[in-house]
Amino acid sequence: MSRATKHALCILGLILCIGLLLKGSVPQVLSGMWDSAAPMTEARSGASVVLLQDGRILITGGEGASGALVSVELYGNTGSFSPAAPMDVARSRHISIVLQDGRVLVAGGTTTGGGETNAAEIYSPASNSWSTLSGGMTQARSGHTASLLQDGRVLIAGGESSGVASSTLEVFSPITNTFTFAGVLSAPRKDHAAAVLSDGRVLMAGGSNESAALASVDIYNPETGSISQAPNLSTPRTGLTATTLLDGKVLLAGGSNGSDDLASAEIYDPAAGTLSPAAS
Repeated sequence: MSRATKHALCILGLILCIGLLLKGSVPQVLSGMWDSAAPMTEARSGASVVLLQDGRILITGGEGASGALVSVELYGNTGSFSPAAPMDVARSRHISIVLQDGRVLVAGGTTTGGGETNAAEIYSPASNSWSTLSGGMTQARSGHTASLLQDGRVLIAGGESSGVASSTLEVFSPITNTFTFAGVLSAPRKDHAAAVLSDGRVLMAGGSNESAALASVDIYNPETGSISQAPNLSTPRTGLTATTLLDGKVLLAGGSNGSDDLASAEIYDPAAGTLSPAAS
């Protein structure tokens, strides 16, 4: 066996060993199947979850047995959860979103005592630490949405404020770490869904105005700061999801019409500006 062949076999063996080690540290689940995972460090509902740039999952806040939580945990490639540094403010029904530089913005939510908060803070995965943003959002809110714009800013929309649905928008700048008022929706809405379109605009659909589920759809244009209305959903939906597909269309699925849970779904086509039924 030549020296070059031996060298190549050694490199191949090293690659195989590394692959086996990595495979052993990552939970293996058959395609299209579910498997149980290790439990979280704490029971929680109304938490917010984001995928960090290093592949870990950050779970913040939520509602526990004693109320809103400050606790935070991370899910890593070992298939287990571990505690992370706690937030400064206990909160549930808040937003969390990964910024372009890898930090995580957490803002608003329902806090201890049941009221909404405007408090905002930023998590640094590299140092496992939090920093509070002075002044917070322009408005206290929970059940709102946050959308990462193409220029790195974050659009925050609607939610519940002082016990009623809000119609206001605000934008967070990661350069100045400040929030600014950004306009008004066509209707107050909370528990709605938002999706960033391929051209950078943001679609915000459905939700509740406190007394009824909504069918209306708004589109925010970050270049002009303007709001326009898209065609209404085929049925009012609150608690729905909105997902931008690879072809640029948006799948709007499920939710409740205010009295019944929904299995139906529909597709928004931004090129044609139309909504059409999808399979239930």
